[in-house]
Amino acid sequence: MQWAELWAALDVGSDIALANAIAREIIAAGLENRDFIENATTGFDEYRAAVEPYTLAYAERETGVPADVIRTMAHEYGRARRAMICWTLGITEHHNAVDNVLALVNLSLLTGHVGRYGSGLNPLRGQNNVQGGGDMGALPDRLPGFQHVENDELRTKFDRAWKVPVPPQKGWHLSQMFEAMERGDLRALYVIGENPLQSEADQHHARHLLEGLEFLLAQDLFLTKTAELAHVVLPASAAWCESEGTVTNSERRVQRVRKAIEAPAGARDDLMILFDLAKRLGRDWGRPDSETIWNEVRGLRATTTTTRASSSSTAVCGSGRFVVRGSHSSRSSTIPPSTGSTPSFRCASPRDGGSTSTTPACRAPAIARRCVVARASTCPPRTPTVMVSARARSFGCGRAAARSKSPSAVTMACARASRS
Repeated sequence: MQWAELWAALDVGSDIALANAIAREIIAAGLENRDFIENATTGFDEYRAAVEPYTLAYAERETGVPADVIRTMAHEYGRARRAMICWTLGITEHHNAVDNVLALVNLSLLTGHVGRYGSGLNPLRGQNNVQGGGDMGALPDRLPGFQHVENDELRTKFDRAWKVPVPPQKGWHLSQMFEAMERGDLRALYVIGENPLQSEADQHHARHLLEGLEFLLAQDLFLTKTAELAHVVLPASAAWCESEGTVTNSERRVQRVRKAIEAPAGARDDLMILFDLAKRLGRDWGRPDSETIWNEVRGLRATTTTTRASSSSTAVCGSGRFVVRGSHSSRSSTIPPSTGSTPSFRCASPRDGGSTSTTPACRAPAIARRCVVARASTCPPRTPTVMVSARARSFGCGRAAARSKSPSAVTMACARASRS
């Protein structure tokens, strides 16, 4: 906002009404990109009918944004040679988050500001180094470098480098993990730097599912609410000052992080914990050195690029389909009658390696299937040593904690006890 030419201070929960009013004004002013709509989208007539009730007067009443500001936004965006829509967690952390995003996506489809240089859709990362987590393969369908796990050619080089066959099926994202807990298909969970008990929308349901796990391991800076439920907690170091490594920002600029201070007694670097655990499970990964891992990632990087994306971090979509669906707003306000609200679309998106598939996730590819590895900013005091909860003691882990200062030793003791 500090550098913005225009600020639309809308009321909380009225994002869809604002986006649809902008769309209606673009259409009314004849600023829609007819060539793009006719050649790259379907369902435009239904979309136009859906946004018709969102007049400037209605939008001003619902959003608190003056009508002339909405008109200016619509005309500036519709006439721009290059335009990008960026959003952050303020759009996505609502009960109707998907509809919020799709309302913005369709503004881009309406004006043709997608799939070309200087235009596009850019969901900005919500926490530090989320992009870096994706670079390292912290996604259920991606290997390091965003290489698709179901692409045989890309996966083979990881098989050779790691000397084990990588499962060719994609895994579960966070919502699917909770669904699997409910079905009983997921019975053990290893949580690193995340606090799902407090980040999930339905915290009571999340607590019920996490308490029902046979084994829960939390590795974090603090004794979070999730860690309080865990059978074992492994205290970790602070990545930004107590570890060596890298972070990647939203424009994918890699920045080196140098260790500045030692971690408190009992806390260990994430790499040391993971390498030690692997060794106790029978796999010697060598020395936990960040430079060695960095060189491995560089060596396994994708060597070809099949898609030239826009300056945003999203994939380029070939075609779109407008579909009216969803709720109008997260607010309990008067809704224009006989309309849906937020259109969604499907598009053909090139996958890594050159193959093409049709996927509904292309409607917002940069925020779909994302594992967010976050650190809390306001937390209880740092965990000083290995923590063993009351639930863990029922597995006979308390004595293991007393005997050993190694977090991984406690982990293995609890894992064995939970299986017996």
